[in-house]
Amino acid sequence: MMLTCLFINNDLEEQALFMKALKDVSPHTLCFIAIDGLGGFSMMMDKDIIPDYIFIELDMPEMGGVEFLKQIKGNDLLKDIPVIVHAVSPLPHKVIEIKEAGAEAIYMQRYNYRGICNMLNVYMNMIFVNLSPN
Repeated sequence: MMLTCLFINNDLEEQALFMKALKDVSPHTLCFIAIDGLGGFSMMMDKDIIPDYIFIELDMPEMGGVEFLKQIKGNDLLKDIPVIVHAVSPLPHKVIEIKEAGAEAIYMQRYNYRGICNMLNVYMNMIFVNLSPN
């Protein structure tokens, strides 16, 4: 079974690093990229792309991570998609806000290859377990 993900980040270097890690951890996963939350939300709504999971940067132009979470968690079609928010060093009140908005997890470190691979392994395994027949 092919998995799909949506990576929402406006930094080209971080996009490339994420795609390299994803290719190495799960080479058969199809990944869509959007440069901000509004673009990611529009991609899902306008193009009927419903990813298995979403990774989004907390702070971005147009629509950041918290606003994006509020949008998808209010949509019956999208509300059950796990969302992992990246924030290098969020303030404590932001962590609470992210969790209350419905994030599955928060990835709190600078992007590096090993860290992304570890994070992907955790969430890919969770998805595989949840998709496995009983």
